[in-house]
Amino acid sequence: MALQADVAVENISGIATDMLNLARVNLMLGRQEAANAYLDTLLQDSALEYGKPFMAAAATQKSLLLIKQGDASGARLWLEKASAWCVAECTLVSVIDGARAAIALREKDAEKALHWADRAASASRGDSPLEYANALRYMSEARLMRGEFSVALQLAVEALAVDKSLGLPAKIRLDLLLSAAASEGLGDAEQAMRFRERASRIVAR
Repeated sequence: MALQADVAVENISGIATDMLNLARVNLMLGRQEAANAYLDTLLQDSALEYGKPFMAAAATQKSLLLIKQGDASGARLWLEKASAWCVAECTLVSVIDGARAAIALREKDAEKALHWADRAASASRGDSPLEYANALRYMSEARLMRGEFSVALQLAVEALAVDKSLGLPAKIRLDLLLSAAASEGLGDAEQAMRFRERASRIVAR
């Protein structure tokens, strides 16, 4: 195992990379407890000193995990740490801003969500399609919260196009459900039903 080999020779960057990759894979597979364990091992290691980019990445992943678990205050705490570690040559600005938008949405604060999501979109446009689509989805959800259904639909459809190009079923499903909610808000029940039907087919796979 790569991690064991890196630990044996104290390859610090290798250990950090392995831990982050294992946490990411476990999170994608829905194994939140395992993902959290890898992140905590990295973040709480008092023997080895990891570079700030690795610590920022681990803290950001920890925050995203806590958002999934509904712990907004814990997520915010780790985001502040991630932001402090995200200094020179840090590539996580859009991820951190996107996570802040997600927290604001959890707290039903549409204005703050739009602020952070717009920043995330600006930072990721043309650079990270994944984070750009996430930002579009957050903006769509915030617009939906404010009753701006037409704009919400446009943003959700744009996010859908990006996520389809990336081949991300779970994200595509979220985009379709957002599109359905926006269509329903516009009074187009037939279109809303079509979006929901498409989303249900993805779940069935």
